[in-house]
Amino acid sequence: MDEALRLWPVISTVFTGLLAWAIWSIKRGLVSKEELSALRKDAETDVADLRKDVEAEFSTLNDRTTRMETRLEAIPDRKTIDDLCRRVDEVHGDVRELTGSMDQVATQLRLLLQHHLEK
Repeated sequence: MDEALRLWPVISTVFTGLLAWAIWSIKRGLVSKEELSALRKDAETDVADLRKDVEAEFSTLNDRTTRMETRLEAIPDRKTIDDLCRRVDEVHGDVRELTGSMDQVATQLRLLLQHHLEK
């Protein structure tokens, strides 16, 4: 026990030195308030820039979506397309009838022309 009391000042000094060295090492590894403030300012600036970029992209996509919706509104629906197909079929039938009638008229004109040319 006497030996421990005699070495106590040496042990206390070494322990205090080790404690001071550990505190110094830990403090050296930590960020100072100035560095933290600078990092926070940089991060806030980066976030603001990214927000502006995202808002610009969102605005562009919103414009494109609006234009696309406008174009889609102009596209005819199924009923309109069916009506158009029906009308085209009707016109096709009418054209066939007219073609047959025109063939008959052409035949009659040829006969008349041939008859007048022979006289």
